[in-house]
Formats: sequence, structure tokens, C-alpha cells
Amino acid sequence: MIQCERIPSDATVRETVAQWSHAEWQASFPADTPDTYLQILAESDASDTEPPFVYVAWLEGELAGTASLVPDDELPGATEPGPWLAAMYVHPNARRQGVANALLSHVEDEARRIGASTVYLYTHAQREWYARHGWNFVRVATLNDHNVDVMCKTV
Repeated sequence: MIQCERIPSDATVRETVAQWSHAEWQASFPADTPDTYLQILAESDASDTEPPFVYVAWLEGELAGTASLVPDDELPGATEPGPWLAAMYVHPNARRQGVANALLSHVEDEARRIGASTVYLYTHAQREWYARHGWNFVRVATLNDHNVDVMCKTV
């Protein structure tokens, strides 16, 4: 069974998510450290109605993945208004078990809850996966000399 929720205050969970995030995105954001991500996690506690929000997924009681809903996903030159689905990550041991689907659905539900009509994201390599889940290609952008696909979905 997969369960998704806002990230709990448990320090071990937060440290794990910060480590995952740093390892996964250090090439795109080389100045970030695990502490950068811990700060983002702390900021997600500030409001129930205004992003950023960080979510985690549990698979059979084990921490399995994370995703965020943020007002701005630090994409240079982006004019899309947000909010943005960001930092979607599923631990390798939990992949291909529905965790990403559950996180995606949860973030979309949360975007609706706060009154968003459209959510945006950018991806390096998962354009087809997001398209299968109803996301539409918007444009190609550049992040640190690499092309990324900007996508959106009406929620």
C-alpha cells in the first residue's frame, strides 16, 4: 500500500529527503547542499495554503519517494506563473511499484486544493511518462547548458 502526505517533522525523514534531493539534483544545482534542502523542507511548514509544500510517499511503511509543489522552480527565464511540480524522486528500491503515480496524483490534488488551475514542471528525461499522465509539452528550456522540457497540466 502507498500513502502520501506532507513531510512529517521527523528529523530522520527530513534528513533522508534532503540527502536524496542533493544527490539527485547536484548536477543541476551545484551550489546546493543537503542543508539547502533542509531549509526548503522547513519553509514548507509555514502554510497550509501557500506553497512550497513537500510531500513524501510511503510504500508498505517505508519511505519511498518525495515530490514538491512550489511557486517557482528556479528555471532561468521561465515566464510560466506556477505553481510547479518539483523534485519528484522515487528511491530505486521503490520504482515500478506505483509510487511516482501516487505522488503525481497527490500533488495534482493538492494543487486543486489550493485553487491552482494549471501546474507546470520541467523534466530532463521523463517527458513521455508525464505525457502518459495527461501533461502537455509547452517548450524546451535550458538549465545549466542542458535542455529540459517544460510541461503543464490543467488540474
